[in-house]
Amino acid sequence: MRPLPLLCLVALIGCADGGGEKLDTPPSTVADGTALSEPAKALATGGRIGVHAADVLDVGVSALVGSWQPEVWAPLIAADIDASIAWKGLSVRSEALWVRKGSEATTTTRYGYFVQTAYLVPGTPLEPAVQLDQLLGGEAAAENPITWTGGINLYPLHRVTRKVVVKANVEHEVAEASTQTFLLQLGAGF
Repeated sequence: MRPLPLLCLVALIGCADGGGEKLDTPPSTVADGTALSEPAKALATGGRIGVHAADVLDVGVSALVGSWQPEVWAPLIAADIDASIAWKGLSVRSEALWVRKGSEATTTTRYGYFVQTAYLVPGTPLEPAVQLDQLLGGEAAAENPITWTGGINLYPLHRVTRKVVVKANVEHEVAEASTQTFLLQLGAGF
């Protein structure tokens, strides 16, 4: 018998000026790099609806609506579509994002995407991974970089859990002034 897909709804999250917890979503910057006001003072509500089927497929849509300035209504709207598939150690993830941020004078629209693939080598804690991402909608070419990231993920507790990971990656940004960055990250989930 095939397992039925599990339909998940992530709770709506938001915060009013001066009350409640700090709002972790939206991030501290909008896609165009403009800093948001203090998260505790921003007002936004969002969530994700997704379908998770048998630990193989996950597809979801997310949305966020609010204001990025506490003093005046400055609309912030974000929408996201994501999908991932995993099969026999191979995983592919992708996401597309659209953000519109307004003010009294202007409205900025940015959009972007990423695609990532990884392969968990059987019987080992090693997972080579590569990712391509790009943010578009900037006025100058330097505001629309393409970034390639490649490296290895190490799961030191792989026999117990994959919730702890050490990532060693090289990131190469292709723009007018290309850059390379070495990233070493430790991640722990729950």
